[in-house]
Amino acid sequence: MQRLLRLAAVLLVAASCVARVHAEPVTSGSEWLSLVSPAVEAIDGPPKEEFRAKYKPVVLAGRELEVGSAGTAYGAPIRVVSRDQLRDEQLAYFIWFTRVEIDGDKAKVLYEQPSSGHFGNVMLARQEGSWKVTEKREAHSSSGARDSYGSLYDGVTCRDGTEMSGRWNYYQTMMQAMAERKPFDYKASAPKVCPGSEFPEVTQYRKAKAQ
Repeated sequence: MQRLLRLAAVLLVAASCVARVHAEPVTSGSEWLSLVSPAVEAIDGPPKEEFRAKYKPVVLAGRELEVGSAGTAYGAPIRVVSRDQLRDEQLAYFIWFTRVEIDGDKAKVLYEQPSSGHFGNVMLARQEGSWKVTEKREAHSSSGARDSYGSLYDGVTCRDGTEMSGRWNYYQTMMQAMAERKPFDYKASAPKVCPGSEFPEVTQYRKAKAQ
């Protein structure tokens, strides 16, 4: 019974996020920026003490969402970037706000976090002039994360020294350790060297798209 309930919860989140990757947002303009801070804190949760100094939240604005000031999350400034900025800097660690809906004093945010493979939605309500999170639903999909990276970096040539180049090597090292049943140090750093001219996720994305 518990397994069935967990499966139902995951399916419910997945159903609400079916159009998450290429969804056209209902809300345009800068109004959405005022709810970014509480939404990011709900999605990320407080950073562990050993990572607090390195915590630098980044939000990728979905289509037609303006880029601007979005306050802080756990005391750290939130950087909101456009798709062009993300691709130019080849960022790997961010929350993608794929869709934002605001209806009076209620709001809904659909998001993806490719680096962890999570996606879901956050419900908010405006209380005493500020947004408060009322509910959060989240699920996990490794294939969905790879598809997101592939769609975002399709047509981009990998550059050494970027977050994406480092993330790829970190991920490969982690997967190899798991396959060999060896301990993996999650605090370890990885060389920021490109695996090729383009990211492997792009190749997988193109193959899936061609089927």
